[in-house]
Amino acid sequence: MRTESTVRDQRLRHHAALEALAKSIDPRSTQDGLTIWRRLRRVEAKARKAAEDYCNGTITMEQMNRIAGLAQTEVSKIFGGLPPGFHINRDPRGYALKLASNDNGTEAATPFALEQDWGRNQILAPEIN
Repeated sequence: MRTESTVRDQRLRHHAALEALAKSIDPRSTQDGLTIWRRLRRVEAKARKAAEDYCNGTITMEQMNRIAGLAQTEVSKIFGGLPPGFHINRDPRGYALKLASNDNGTEAATPFALEQDWGRNQILAPEIN
């Protein structure tokens, strides 16, 4: 069972990793990790909802592509450029905003301690609880 302090520590690590990632993309970045995470969560929610809607047949591929493009633009604005390996996961069963691991899943996309899925893809805006 995870304790409250464990969850808090995990969140703080992720926020620090987001700050470091932002500074690696734009050394002038002054955003704190919590702010970055909150902004990314809003984009995550829209992209994930679009993936769900596409899977359920309520939007077309064209609409899904448009929303994914908008999400990519927003992520680029947040970081001052796109992080390495950035992609939109269109499977509604997982997080939408990810950084791809290498082809065989042995190395993460960045050296930063971001949360990861089972395939070692780094997750930009996970819900940690």
